[in-house]
Amino acid sequence: MSVNLPPQGTLALLVITVLVTLFLNNTGAKILQVLAAPVLWLWEAGYKKIAPYNPLSISLRSYKKHLRTRISCRYWKIQSGQR
Repeated sequence: MSVNLPPQGTLALLVITVLVTLFLNNTGAKILQVLAAPVLWLWEAGYKKIAPYNPLSISLRSYKKHLRTRISCRYWKIQSGQR
């Protein structure tokens, strides 16, 4: 089974190449998403299990909030004369 393609350097060959590439990219991305779904699920499940025990896994936003709270508590203790 042989396929006769247009001669090299023609506009028809360029159009066919672009269409085949677009088809393979879109289809390949969808297939990759389907194949990666179980791996991503396992990764998230493992992270949710390990994260509470790992102090380095807190978010930056939570860390900043924690720092602001501690700084404000120290500020008010100094203002009120407590140590």
